[in-house]
Amino acid sequence: MLATIGTSARGQGSGPSQMLQWTPDGTAIVTLLVPANRGPEPPEDPIPAGPLTRHTRDEPTPMRTYPTLLEDPHDEALFEHYTTSQIAEVGLDGSVRELGEPAMVESISLSPDGEHLLVTRIERPFSYITSYRDFPRATLILDRNGSRVSEVAYRPLDEGGGDDDGESEARGFAWLPDGSGLAFMRRAEQDEADDEALRPDRIFRVDAPFDLEEAELLAESEHPIRSMSVSRDGEHLFATVVDGGEQGIAHWEIDPESESAASDPTMIVAFHDTDDPTALPGELWTRETGNGVGYAMVSGDGESAYLRGDGYKADFRPQPFVDRVRLADGSTERIFEGARDSFDQPQSPWTPMWTA
Repeated sequence: MLATIGTSARGQGSGPSQMLQWTPDGTAIVTLLVPANRGPEPPEDPIPAGPLTRHTRDEPTPMRTYPTLLEDPHDEALFEHYTTSQIAEVGLDGSVRELGEPAMVESISLSPDGEHLLVTRIERPFSYITSYRDFPRATLILDRNGSRVSEVAYRPLDEGGGDDDGESEARGFAWLPDGSGLAFMRRAEQDEADDEALRPDRIFRVDAPFDLEEAELLAESEHPIRSMSVSRDGEHLFATVVDGGEQGIAHWEIDPESESAASDPTMIVAFHDTDDPTALPGELWTRETGNGVGYAMVSGDGESAYLRGDGYKADFRPQPFVDRVRLADGSTERIFEGARDSFDQPQSPWTPMWTA
């Protein structure tokens, strides 16, 4: 197995691994393998192909400083060599079926019905002035044979000098946990006749063959959406929305039988300042399926969701809590609160330490 850029759920090194995913029948997994024909490490040619040139831009461009960057064509070849992987389906009997051609795959996500793969991969051109996180990305839908069904997004190389902020591009692709398709976010285009016109942020759903122009509008927010989550049954949609330096949580009820978007949202967590850790109301409690498809936890009667937080006090000692929040009006009831003195007890060598 290849354990370079494709080890985390979203290619960011912070989520649980999705390198291994079970198909719905439970008999095979989808994984990333070292390509069978990868061969030895590319040798370095002692004779330069030509001079290395650098071009500045006309205007100043803010740039981060990175300690390690690609420096020459040999570095490029090494990067591609060690990040190229093969998506494959592995049976319980050890049989291996390759899906498509090797590529610099950063993340994979199998749809709940097991019929499609959401794949993000790195593409050329590379850069010598920014890290690999800013290299071009293509987000594709593949079928179970590894054939391309659709390219749903492409992000070009970003060296800090682009004029397009990408605000109107589709983003945040994720399978819906109830198996009803692929969800994504996209902000409305700017009105060329009115620069001050409201640009609502929107959440869409699309199914095979994943033509984004045919997507169904699920919900719309007058505030920018930072993240979204859907209940396991697909009937409740939540979004973290921002307003200046504040953020809150909005909720929509989704009618699977309706062809129109949900009505205006209910703010179950009011806009609040996120700079004061002692005043945070908690985050929406979400979980993941075995294959890493996230969903929001909702009560059995469909009337409540849950917030969880660290509960920092004035002395910055944590007191974790769980609140039940009513979806109708945002009222909360505390159903769990940890003991503050528990954090003063000696820790065993394997127990994570809490720090203020």
